Amino acid sequence: MRRNTKYLCLADEIYRDARKAKLKPEKPLPSVRDLMKKYGASKQTVCNALNYLAAEKQFLSHMPGKGYSIAGERKTPQYRIGFIDRPWEDIRLERMLRMKESIVRSLKQIHCTPCSVIMRELLDPAQHEKILPHLDGLLLSWSIIGEYAKTKDLLDIRLPTVLFQGEYITDLPFSQVVPDHSTAMRELFRTYPPERFKGVVVFFCRYPNSASRKDAFLHYARESGFAEENITSILFNEYASPYSYILKNREHFFGRIVLSTTDLLSDKIYNALNFLYESNVNAPPSILVSYDNLDDCGVHPFSMPLISSIDYSRRDMISLAIQQLLAEIREAPEHKTILKIPTRLILRNSFFPRADSHKR
Repeated sequence: MRRNTKYLCLADEIYRDARKAKLKPEKPLPSVRDLMKKYGASKQTVCNALNYLAAEKQFLSHMPGKGYSIAGERKTPQYRIGFIDRPWEDIRLERMLRMKESIVRSLKQIHCTPCSVIMRELLDPAQHEKILPHLDGLLLSWSIIGEYAKTKDLLDIRLPTVLFQGEYITDLPFSQVVPDHSTAMRELFRTYPPERFKGVVVFFCRYPNSASRKDAFLHYARESGFAEENITSILFNEYASPYSYILKNREHFFGRIVLSTTDLLSDKIYNALNFLYESNVNAPPSILVSYDNLDDCGVHPFSMPLISSIDYSRRDMISLAIQQLLAEIREAPEHKTILKIPTRLILRNSFFPRADSHKR
């Protein structure tokens, strides 16, 4: 179910008002500035609402430099849009399939043909001549393909391409951090510096994304002044439980920033730390900082209270990326775009012992 965000509510208002006014096809809407004044909304909310009405609802059409107008009855071109499938052996297959379902559904809504492309074939230049002639454009998610490919190689592909990704901003206090983004990582360790915590412990798994997040956590911990002897990284099987390890090595967790690079471990670490502090309430407080995605493409929430959340919808990212790609197919056949969608990182209820959480 799509979340009832501000821009969706505004989109409903604009739609109802336009229908009530019986605006004819090609009739231009007021400017973004005028809509901001009329509805008392921010520029970003207005733009998101207009993009939604154009890309997903097809109620509006957009002409660069001319703004939005009521869409006519013209038929949408049947473009063939390629997107990446994960390898079947990927352990995050379930969530990748949910993103695939969102892409397929969004493309079919605008009468485009979704074409699944195997990742290893796209990344092999020798396979390009077999794949690319049958496509009008490529829609690539950096969260799916980024750990396997280089940006330059993707943008060298001779086809209209949109590479979309989340660009994380911080809203303190926060815990969900994607280490690809240095701003968020530095803000984490500015908020929780060595003067406040004795050290850093990072749990990670073997798969590439988890390992790369671990490396980033360690890099920015060192940069912020944590001494090497106070930084520990612990490799765990994604299906194993860190419960006994944490209890056996309890002194290594008191007064620490505990980092989880994967949601496959976060709930287990949360429960273990909570149990640990129930019998050690006078121990120096720790905090759990977890990587997790509570979006509708994920498999959680995994605990109460929630450890963390991320404020964005993958469906909305996909919609914006598709809109950009269609514009490039029509107007700039050789154009490539890296589309960064702002998102917000939020922390809730991750201090231990629990009684300390109200002191922040």
